Amino acid sequence: MPGRTFIIVLFIFFLIPINAVRHGVVVVPVADVVTASLGEQFGSDNVEEAYAQLAYAPGSTYATCPRLHQLLFNETVEIVEERDKEYKVGIMNTFWYNLAKKKETRGWTQRSNIRPLEEIISVRHAIPAPITPNNPKILLSPQIATLVRPLCEPIGKERFSVGTRFIIARPEESAGEIRVLIPDYTDTTVRTTDIPKGACILGSNDQTNALNLFIKYLRCWCSTPHHLVPYVWGGLSLTHDACRESSQEAKNRFEEHEVLFGGTTVTRHSDGDTHPKIGFDCSGLVLRAAQASGIPYFFKNTTLVQNELRKREEDEQLERGDLIVIPGHVMIVSDVEKNLLIDACGYMHGYGCVREIELSKVFRSIRTYDELIAQSKTSSEKEFLDIDYRTSKHFVSITLLKMRSTWDKISDS
Repeated sequence: MPGRTFIIVLFIFFLIPINAVRHGVVVVPVADVVTASLGEQFGSDNVEEAYAQLAYAPGSTYATCPRLHQLLFNETVEIVEERDKEYKVGIMNTFWYNLAKKKETRGWTQRSNIRPLEEIISVRHAIPAPITPNNPKILLSPQIATLVRPLCEPIGKERFSVGTRFIIARPEESAGEIRVLIPDYTDTTVRTTDIPKGACILGSNDQTNALNLFIKYLRCWCSTPHHLVPYVWGGLSLTHDACRESSQEAKNRFEEHEVLFGGTTVTRHSDGDTHPKIGFDCSGLVLRAAQASGIPYFFKNTTLVQNELRKREEDEQLERGDLIVIPGHVMIVSDVEKNLLIDACGYMHGYGCVREIELSKVFRSIRTYDELIAQSKTSSEKEFLDIDYRTSKHFVSITLLKMRSTWDKISDS
């Protein structure tokens, strides 16, 4: 009998994949992901402080800021490697090019941001299926509600970001609200809460409607004279209505000063030292708004998006939701008739926020989309303007991309 027991145990062992992928779920409203282990760089005892010290954006040297992405509550990740206080995770809903121009999906985050799925079996029914390039139709699931406005959950008092996804507890709406499941990952229970109908969305199966929603939500997330949505390098989050003050007062409050972060000069702001920083960078803004609107868009940097989306063809019209790419920056066409675009514009240009703005205030001597199209065909030098209409950047190439082409790969698959 002992020999038979050994054979059975050995057989079961070989049935378990040696390289089985572990998965975890994000248990905090927003989690920073960085390019390399901060524990390895600063020591295990300093991990929490190192993540808390992550800046809004690179400083005057423009050296790479360690933040490359932000995860949201309820997102599933692959657990690739674990250290004392960090996990190396595989991000499932996006990818980007690394410095070697290869597609990448992995980064490091604090271990406290993630719980392995095997530890929370009792709440797994309340975790939405992940959005992945291989399963983009999950964006259209009628069982999942996606926040398009920040939500302060009344029971747990947590502030959830736009883009956070929840399982719907019941399909019918009552009194203009949608009831959703919210897992408590601490005590592994599930509670329900009612979300105002206007604060969330179920994906749209119509391309034109999805593009209209894309612009609608981007406009909701733009800075106004009464509040500021900050620029955050690697940022993909908005958990509150930003600063309830004038944009100028907010900019004054975000006083810049420089500190050394691992030998690199980075920009910091005296904003109460919130952690993690809440806001968007240019590519993160497009990614978060597109996926919230049901658009199968998965691209995290400007080089990659130029390779993945179809370029505007000769005599083809630009429309709302199309993308404008110049070296290192992506913008969204928001109103062709009024010549408006939306972007997350960095601090070096005097803005440091998400904005909707006229073309004439972005590019010198380009006032209309017809002129932008004409300039995109030339190899002449162009000028990007700062907040005082001074030239802050010279560049040559303008690439115009069709957002509708994101659906082409689904049709082909």
